[in-house]
Amino acid sequence: AEVVVDASSDEIWFKQMWLSNRDFLNYFEAAIDLTVPTTDNNKDDENASVHRHVQKGFVLLNAMSRNHNAKWNLEKTEQWLGVVSKDDSLAEDHQNS
Repeated sequence: AEVVVDASSDEIWFKQMWLSNRDFLNYFEAAIDLTVPTTDNNKDDENASVHRHVQKGFVLLNAMSRNHNAKWNLEKTEQWLGVVSKDDSLAEDHQNS
C-alpha cells in the first residue's frame, strides 16, 4: 500500500503507535495461550530473560500494528507471541477508516 505522510507531527506520532482491531485480536489470542516460565533456569532460551517479570510468571509486551516508520521495536513481542502485525495506519487503505 502507498504511504501517505501529510499530517501534523503529533498525528504521525500517534499513527505510528496505532493498533488495528485485526492485529489486536491476533496478539490477544496468542497472549491467552502464552505460557510464561516462572524461573530463569534455561539460560540458553533467548526469551528467558526478556523482562524481569518473567521470573514472576508474566511478561510485559508492546503491541501495535506494523506502522510505517514506527519508533518502537516489536521483535521481542513477535518472538514471545509468534505474531507479526500486518496493518499500517499510514497506508492509504486505512486513511478513511
